[in-house]
Amino acid sequence: MKMDNCLLTLVLGLSMLGGCLARVVTVSPGPLIRVEGQPVSIRCDVNDYMGPHEQDFEWMMSKDGNVRRIKIISTFDTSYSHASLSKRVASGDISVVRLSDNEVELKIAEVKALDAGFYWCQTPSTDSVISGNYEAQVQLIVIPNTLKVSPQTPPPVVPEGSDITLSCNITWELTHPTYVSVTWLLKKGATSEEILTFGPQGGVVTGQKYAKRYADGGIRLVPGKIGSFNLVISRVTTSDEGIYECSGTEWTYENGGKWIKIVEKTKEMGTVAVTPTAPITVTLNAPNPKTIFSNNQAELECIITGRDNTIVSETKITWQIDEQNVNSNIMEMTIREGSQYRKISTLTRSRTEWQKVNRVRCSAISGNMTPVTQDLTVHKGDGSKPTVTVHIPPEEDIKGDSAVTLMCLISSPVQQDYYIAWSEDTERRTGIYTDGITFPPQKTQRGYTVINVYTTTKEKWNQGYVFYCNVWPAGSNESMIPRGVSKAISYSQEC
Repeated sequence: MKMDNCLLTLVLGLSMLGGCLARVVTVSPGPLIRVEGQPVSIRCDVNDYMGPHEQDFEWMMSKDGNVRRIKIISTFDTSYSHASLSKRVASGDISVVRLSDNEVELKIAEVKALDAGFYWCQTPSTDSVISGNYEAQVQLIVIPNTLKVSPQTPPPVVPEGSDITLSCNITWELTHPTYVSVTWLLKKGATSEEILTFGPQGGVVTGQKYAKRYADGGIRLVPGKIGSFNLVISRVTTSDEGIYECSGTEWTYENGGKWIKIVEKTKEMGTVAVTPTAPITVTLNAPNPKTIFSNNQAELECIITGRDNTIVSETKITWQIDEQNVNSNIMEMTIREGSQYRKISTLTRSRTEWQKVNRVRCSAISGNMTPVTQDLTVHKGDGSKPTVTVHIPPEEDIKGDSAVTLMCLISSPVQQDYYIAWSEDTERRTGIYTDGITFPPQKTQRGYTVINVYTTTKEKWNQGYVFYCNVWPAGSNESMIPRGVSKAISYSQEC
């Protein structure tokens, strides 16, 4: 009798345990649209199971989703594959890769049109009680590779300071909902660097070195005929020399909110050489907002660039503020960057001094060369108080992205310069500032608008950081009240 009670207790315990777990098998959300000849990966995992940690998997497929299934591959049975697929499995064209104890990936190195159909991932039971689902299904759609990339050859030689237009024609047959993007690249040696990508849904992404240049209007997209994409690079320098490439990519947007690249083709456009128009170029950079807020100082850089180290080093840089020569608080250094030499003269003024400045000039003088000058005019407005608002992207965009992009919008009746920096704070202000990307002022019906964009991590956003847009209008004796936004303050703030 005592033994019977023990057995009954054990059976009830197992029944209760089985009732708490229900095996769940899932595969990649579908349907999956893939291009013929390209690699395909389909993931499958199992959860809430009993038995050993490491689970086995079997893959099957059917052309039309009916009962008759063809065995593809198994993690434990080497003779599992159907005769029609055994050679592809043996060659590695079809394989299964274990990602963890409970997850595998079916891989097809070069998918064929005949691979289209319905795929099942099945897990043999190791449960004491049958509960849950033991297989999952996803549809694979294989479309022909119709993507074509046809670039136009750019001029082989262009003078420094001129513009070049890079035209690329991209076509594809729209048999299923797929989208395309176009990317321009500059190749130097064995390395290709991304300039700009347009698409797949109308957005623009710039390469790291080209972000500011795009924001300043030095790189821009120009509308063309259907399928034709034109990128204009303005005021080219010798750093723009190299082999230009055009890359077309076809994408699909899958359930779960993910963009999946399904095929990509890259073509060389041609080699472009830039003829220098002068032995040196001179650039005058406006004060860095981060330095203004961090150190209460305005630092202006006058930069001489040239290929000849002797000419660059011996060139004299002079400064004027409001037509008066300046000789104090100036530092100089010469550096080499690849085949170029740069002489950098940094003029520093306190924040109080800088708010009185209207115009700055730097001049480069060398031997018999005509002096090269650059001017910077400070737009101080009319004293009217601008409006500052901080905006966040829609909640659905934040959920899908790995980064969060914030926008600070400054509006004023007249054109005015602003120094804009961002700070990230938790419980108290840190006093650490970071630059965003400021776009050129835009004329509106009510005056002018300046936009500054700042990108932070999704992790900081979820941790409750407050992100402040700090704005100092040029010529003003004080900054605007910082405007902040956080996950908890999920609305635009206005001063």
